[in-house]
Amino acid sequence: MSNTGDFVQKFGYRTFKGEFQGRLSRIFSLFIFEVKEAWNRSTIGKVILIIVLVLQFMSIALTALFIGAIFNIVGELNGMTKKEFVVESIYSTASSYLSVGVATVVGRASVGTFGVSGIGILIIPLIGIYGSGLIADDRQGKAVELYLSKLRREEYIVGKFLTIYVLTNALVTLPILFTSILYIQAFSLSLIEFIIPLGKVLLYCLTITFIYALGSITASSLVEKRAYASLAFFFFILISSIFGLLTFSQSTNNEFLVLLSPSNFNVVLAYLMFGESGIRTISSLGAAGPGVSFNAIEFYDGKGLEWFHIYGFTILIILVLGVIFIYRIQKMTGEEL
Repeated sequence: MSNTGDFVQKFGYRTFKGEFQGRLSRIFSLFIFEVKEAWNRSTIGKVILIIVLVLQFMSIALTALFIGAIFNIVGELNGMTKKEFVVESIYSTASSYLSVGVATVVGRASVGTFGVSGIGILIIPLIGIYGSGLIADDRQGKAVELYLSKLRREEYIVGKFLTIYVLTNALVTLPILFTSILYIQAFSLSLIEFIIPLGKVLLYCLTITFIYALGSITASSLVEKRAYASLAFFFFILISSIFGLLTFSQSTNNEFLVLLSPSNFNVVLAYLMFGESGIRTISSLGAAGPGVSFNAIEFYDGKGLEWFHIYGFTILIILVLGVIFIYRIQKMTGEEL
């Protein structure tokens, strides 16, 4: 300490002449660093990602080969034009993309799902793996104070969340949009005709990925080991999906139960945001066939589950997860670490 005092007495305090990084630059630097770390974080994550990419490639290739034949069988049977068939194919794929298991609700004019839909059982673990270490690793490594010595708390929060949000959109939004464009090109239709449907799909994807990304990083903030965070996130989605599907299948008259399962919630929110007036519920978990009936849930009939219940539930999920996440960040003091 005496040496430091001697230095100050001899030379005095000097003005810093380097360049200060702006707020956006600091956030972006943290984002780039965390993206690289997320890629290096888990070997299992890389294996799952490779499997997902292979499945997506195979699904897209098969879709390109057979979607015309599918239209001849399904679309014409339901009296649909090519444009109507493509729009419903896009909606079906987007709404069920993150489903874990079989959703018991479908769109009113659902023609089934093709392409990359229904691989939530692989995507959700990836989201959990990529988000699990964002906060947990900092807590375990006693690095939070180091971050906060250079960053403001809000910069730390934004940089960390931006990482998992962008990665989640790369896993969800990009494949859905790519597949949607493939549907359009398969019938040699003009992309301009589908700007509004694609815009609705994009808005839905940005919303649902926000929820899943927030859930992943919130789980990371609750524990100090990333393995626990990723497992907790995945099993919560899995168990609640199974429980919700089973519960609703036993009591389809109670429309509010449809929101218990994340798989069903995804579909309900999707079709509401797509501008549909309602959805259909399936009375059993099996494939459509003898003994399987469809019931309608109307969003604007003033009975049971309504549009404002769905949006209110969505906002509630975001608020609860957001409050928990912010509270945990604020609790990260030197004493706790």
